[in-house]
Amino acid sequence: MSKDIIIIALILLIFLIAIMSEHFGSVNMNDMQTNSVAANSLQIIPHQTLIEITNLTRVNNQFTINYSSNQNLIYNDYYSVYQPFIYTTQWISLNGIYYYLTEIELRQSKFSFNNQPVQLEISLIHTNYIKAETINIILILQLVKNNPNNILDINDVPMMGNYNKNNNIAYDSKLSPDSIYQCCGSTIGNNNKEINLNEIAMFINNTKQFYLIYEENNNTNYITPSFNFDSDVGNKIIKNTVNNPNIKYKLDNNTINEYDGPVNTCYKQ
Repeated sequence: MSKDIIIIALILLIFLIAIMSEHFGSVNMNDMQTNSVAANSLQIIPHQTLIEITNLTRVNNQFTINYSSNQNLIYNDYYSVYQPFIYTTQWISLNGIYYYLTEIELRQSKFSFNNQPVQLEISLIHTNYIKAETINIILILQLVKNNPNNILDINDVPMMGNYNKNNNIAYDSKLSPDSIYQCCGSTIGNNNKEINLNEIAMFINNTKQFYLIYEENNNTNYITPSFNFDSDVGNKIIKNTVNNPNIKYKLDNNTINEYDGPVNTCYKQ
């Protein structure tokens, strides 16, 4: 009799173990499926690293500035809002060498200042054609509400180019410019705008020191914060441009992977 009880108990135990194994196995499988679905639904956001300006080398201001005003169309090339300079009558000089102002460019920034991301900057592009050298003076912009300026009005900013539904993708820094331009082409503003640079010239002249950084193409950049700029105009520029992945800075002859993230999604206005 005792043997029968033992046998029955063993059979019940084996049966119970089988049920528990099946039950917990199915739970684990469901958990794995749930986790798999959750993982597949996550949006992977690439890491973005900004260059901290205060970590750069400081140099004294040794520029002589000769700016006045320039009149031309305003362009939007998808990376920036800019105005070319027609005549080489405006320049800077450094150590007796003249660099002529060829373009003023407003673009999204790759920098941070005091560990705060910089949204927008002005790049004043100067070239010495004989020496084949370019010097950019970059003004870090402080966006201020209702701040009048002699640079751009909100109606001067061209919209981003027309949207192409066949290229509906989120662009990132790994795409070539050709791929990007399949989506958004260059646009031109309606106004033949005169930009007065006297305020900028005064600001640069009053700058004691610049932060220095080189580009991969050996362009030299002198950076100075913070130039007040109207926030409404600035936000319109930000909305209608994307960060340029082709500008690469370097320190100690090593290229900085300063922007390794999405620049923006091309969209229709």
